[in-house]
Amino acid sequence: LVASYPMPEGGVCGDITLARDAVYVTDTGGGRIIRLTTSDRDSAVGGAIALWSADPLLAGGTFPKINGIAFDGRRTLYTTNYSTGELFAVGIARDGSAEPAELIVLDTPMTNPDGIRWRGGYLYVAENPNGLSRIDPRAGTRTLIDDSLNQPTSLAFVGGDVWITEGQVLRLQAGQPPNLPFKVVRRSR
Repeated sequence: LVASYPMPEGGVCGDITLARDAVYVTDTGGGRIIRLTTSDRDSAVGGAIALWSADPLLAGGTFPKINGIAFDGRRTLYTTNYSTGELFAVGIARDGSAEPAELIVLDTPMTNPDGIRWRGGYLYVAENPNGLSRIDPRAGTRTLIDDSLNQPTSLAFVGGDVWITEGQVLRLQAGQPPNLPFKVVRRSR
């Protein structure tokens, strides 16, 4: 263990992303975004963790609230609300502060969006009951691209492939036994 940073005010870490030399964390309990900064971008030591955005738009629904988070590589963070299925954009202002959250209305709703990642101008979202979706946030379109997954929870891009975890969260929340074994599935883009 190199460093440890407790979530402010009893927050619950949902997901993390790196953006502009900082770590951004969703607080899925409070519907907030937390930022961790350190004096040396290559070290986790000596950092400061603080509330970055407490926009009321992010706090809707029941627990869990905002969950997945992704950075577009320029100036915008995207986050999903697990309980409401909503997608939000939060811009990073020039001074590093949070701009107001904006709801992105989609042509078809998401259900229990969990992990999200940015790749090639699109958001890829693991929706627990539906599978893997691709979202164009500029057009507000959602396309289900793989419905064969077993309750996916997160994803990561490695080269030309996407690796998807099948966490089966809905079964666990309902007290049902999981379909063993748990899997990490690879799909070529």
